[in-house]
Amino acid sequence: MQSPRFDGLTNYRALLEDNRYPTAINNTLYFAFATVPVGAVTSPGLAMLINRRIRGIYAYRAFFYLPVGSSFVFVSLIWL
Repeated sequence: MQSPRFDGLTNYRALLEDNRYPTAINNTLYFAFATVPVGAVTSPGLAMLINRRIRGIYAYRAFFYLPVGSSFVFVSLIWL
C-alpha cells in the first residue's frame, strides 16, 4: 500500500471521456422518473387490495408476503 495521492480533477476528466457515462446517466434518469413514480402509484393500490374482504384474500396475502418471509429464512440459513 502506498500513501494517498491527490490527483485533482483527473478522475472527473476520465469520467467525462468514458463512452459508458451517457448510458449510465440515461439509465439513472429512467429509473428515477419512470420506475419510482410507477411504484409509488401501484403500491397504495396493492395495499388497498390486501385490506379488502374478498374470496381468496388469504392466498393472495400469502403469495404477496412470501418473498419477505423467505428472504429472512434464506439469510438465516446462510448464516448457519
